[in-house]
Amino acid sequence: AVTFSKILMRINPLKICIVDDVPAYFNEDMISIARAAGYSSIERLYTVDKNTLERLLQEPADIVILDIKGVAQPEVAKDGFGIAQVLSHHTSTFIAITSAHQYKLRNVQLECDYVIDQRLLTPVDFLSELEVIVGLALDRKIRFYRKLFFRLGFVLLRSTLKHS
Repeated sequence: AVTFSKILMRINPLKICIVDDVPAYFNEDMISIARAAGYSSIERLYTVDKNTLERLLQEPADIVILDIKGVAQPEVAKDGFGIAQVLSHHTSTFIAITSAHQYKLRNVQLECDYVIDQRLLTPVDFLSELEVIVGLALDRKIRFYRKLFFRLGFVLLRSTLKHS
């Protein structure tokens, strides 16, 4: 079935960036299947250095899936939490956090939009989770535009009433 999100992605593909230091996670098979399913703009990174962070701030991805351990160069942040904090404060990127060590995600104040709470061992697991993440990210964008259109409509209505 073609979903609304897939229709939107055909018009303007979402830029998805995956950052995980372990090559076995989010591996090429997973990314290939995701691309075949319509997620055509996926970038796979293993670490974030100063140049990469600067690029993510200047040309933000729509979605960043971010591991918390082993992905940050020391000059950038202590860990993935620090990268998430910078991205969430300076971009409108939808941030999903993941970790092979799920206990590290409990009882922590997170600067993210979504927590992947299970290990994604197969391409099917990854694709299912990616569909959830994309759905949530698009839902957030649509809510923003609805509010914007409502406010613009209200301003126009008020202006029309003043001039009548």
